[in-house]
Amino acid sequence: MPSATASSLGIGPIGPERSRSVDVGIEQGLAGGRGRLRLAYFTNEFLDLIEFVSKGVLPQLGVPAAAAAASGFGAYVNSQSNTSSGVELSGEAKVGRVRFLGSYTYLDALVTKSFGSGALSPAVNPAFPGIKIGQYSPLVGNRPFRQPANSGSFVASYSDRKAQVSVAGYFVGKRDDSTLLSDPFFGSSMLLPNHDMDAAYQKFDVSGSYQIHPRLRWYVTAENAFNATFEAAAGFPALPRAVRTGITVRIGGR
Repeated sequence: MPSATASSLGIGPIGPERSRSVDVGIEQGLAGGRGRLRLAYFTNEFLDLIEFVSKGVLPQLGVPAAAAAASGFGAYVNSQSNTSSGVELSGEAKVGRVRFLGSYTYLDALVTKSFGSGALSPAVNPAFPGIKIGQYSPLVGNRPFRQPANSGSFVASYSDRKAQVSVAGYFVGKRDDSTLLSDPFFGSSMLLPNHDMDAAYQKFDVSGSYQIHPRLRWYVTAENAFNATFEAAAGFPALPRAVRTGITVRIGGR
């Protein structure tokens, strides 16, 4: 609604989202500095997250009835909270001119409060009776959308005075999500259960460069090098293999 109308009804602007975080970790060098391991534990609390709340629910959040009625279909308010905790393990090692880096993250995330219409009135697809579905937002007690419980990466790189080559792999586990779809009758027959709706996937990128002149370096990068088919988010297929190449020119300096 217009700011003047909101002010006259005693409604203030959306406030900031808040968070509290604690991280604790240890790090250990190995093999005379040629390797390193890190282990960290983290816990986070995200408060006052912004979400859309229908006008019928706004009074539950202390919004005056007149203001709720004047909001149209509803309003964005600071009414959602999430928690997350987990561990991160990473390491690196160098063997001659070759360097290896790897990491793994376990994430336990949970929606603890939500006043979104999908959370208060879950949908049910007749094809999956008894399974509550959050159409536009995750249900309370479930994982936030598109946040995998398991993820990791691996990089191997080689470099010398003129050449550099690296291979990077990214590994993402199953994620909760929603199709966000309604059928032609505004029903829920096109919704799937949220839990683990997005499949796990792996993606590899390859890149390299070569210094052909003290001021010229040729580079080439192949993203999704093995042309994997996956969806990072439901309904949005990833791009196929993409190759970029070019030359960088250094001007000035020695």
